[in-house]
Amino acid sequence: MTHNFGLHFTQELGNHFGSPTDSWPASAEQVTPFFAIVVNALGTDDAPRWFEAARKAHQRVETAERDRAHHFGFAHHLDVETEAYEEITLPVVAAFEATKGLYEITRRDPSVDVDVFFDCALRACSRGSGWTDSTRGTCSGILDRSPGTRFNAAPGGGTRRTLRESDQEAPTARPAPC
Repeated sequence: MTHNFGLHFTQELGNHFGSPTDSWPASAEQVTPFFAIVVNALGTDDAPRWFEAARKAHQRVETAERDRAHHFGFAHHLDVETEAYEEITLPVVAAFEATKGLYEITRRDPSVDVDVFFDCALRACSRGSGWTDSTRGTCSGILDRSPGTRFNAAPGGGTRRTLRESDQEAPTARPAPC
């Protein structure tokens, strides 16, 4: 199934910012390809969970900055929220770097909060996925990952959710080859 994320994302931006596009924030055009990289790397099943994790990372940064507390920045919070550090795969690296890029672009545009873009991306991912209108919006009830899952590459591309190594059975010892 083909999912035209770029088109759906642009439609959601239009729903949020209205028409014409001249009134949209300058960063909207710049971040669209970065959001598409995340969806292309992770797929429409895992990208929404990634966007929710990125939203949480953004909220941690905002809270720390508001409280004037020390923090390690968005990249650190993104790494923790997505558990990207658990298993570094090409799709995860692509999604991670694209998310850092779109975040930096948006942070430099005072006319918009990146949270608006995350919301539009979540709704764009849900288009054509079988979700009902009542589950669109923040989608937090559907998109929360269950404990012990992470993003990693599945055979043949895409991603799959797996249990953390600590939750899996310990591997059995294999006899040495003769």
